[in-house]
Amino acid sequence: MSALAGPKIAKIIAPKKNHQKISIYTFGEPRVGDHHFNSVLEASVPEIYRIIHKHDIVAQIPPPGMTPFTKSQYFHHKTEIWYNNDMTEGVPFMICSKKNECDETFVKTHANINDHLTYFNLQNSIE
Repeated sequence: MSALAGPKIAKIIAPKKNHQKISIYTFGEPRVGDHHFNSVLEASVPEIYRIIHKHDIVAQIPPPGMTPFTKSQYFHHKTEIWYNNDMTEGVPFMICSKKNECDETFVKTHANINDHLTYFNLQNSIE
């Protein structure tokens, strides 16, 4: 939701403050927009990060090429911070600055919901 609201928030805040200071961090975010949307988002909120835990399946939907409601394809905005581990303090992570760069590291056969429900050792619930 924060990425979807980012351009609107920046538009509201920009006249009052420097919108360059707006930062968005998402956790396990699915693909939310096409190339045009992501261009607007990245121009509105230059500091935006997607944090992904290992094999989080939600971060991989909708799959590339799937276009259920539009002729455009869904893409991730940049920059992704990918943890291929348990996300405990001090563990390494990979920063992917190009769109969909980290997607190549995702192994579809290992996709699972548990990685979506646990970020930085905090367990979330689907209830």
